[in-house]
Amino acid sequence: MKRYQQFPLSSRKIFLLLTLLFWGLSAFVAHPIHISVTDMRYNKENKTLELIHKVFIDDLEAAVVQSGGPNLRLNTQYEHENSAQWVYDYIEQNFTVLVNGDPKSSTYIGHEFADNSISIYREVEKVKRVRTIDIEANIFTKVFPDQKNMVHLVFEDFKESKMGTTEEPAVSFLIK
Repeated sequence: MKRYQQFPLSSRKIFLLLTLLFWGLSAFVAHPIHISVTDMRYNKENKTLELIHKVFIDDLEAAVVQSGGPNLRLNTQYEHENSAQWVYDYIEQNFTVLVNGDPKSSTYIGHEFADNSISIYREVEKVKRVRTIDIEANIFTKVFPDQKNMVHLVFEDFKESKMGTTEEPAVSFLIK
């Protein structure tokens, strides 16, 4: 007796359908983890430190609003006309870089979107004779008590990753 013959869906099609349904619904549900990931790479030729911050769009928008800014509505047709400046200002103020103990400002290169995240590109110029890099990673720490800020550093042959938290936002790298 073939009871289920009236539903000619293969297990592969069912899996695909359930996967699409899950991802579709997850777009409307808040994500359960609050994390940013920053990749820092030293460009020896240009003597610059290149930074890429990857964060969730909704977390960034909430943080900008909480810090007194507008609702950016990133990656929509209603995106705020000065969103790039608000994004840069927030990241610059909440992710500070010290090289050999000296604070360094950065140049905003741009940003791009991927699904529900944004990658923000910055560059610190005139970086040479580096012994230490200290980071104060306060991205979203005023918004989410469980916030984690992962920092990956590649400096010539030196590679290390560290995690900043709301309680301990500072991370330090001793370049060997």
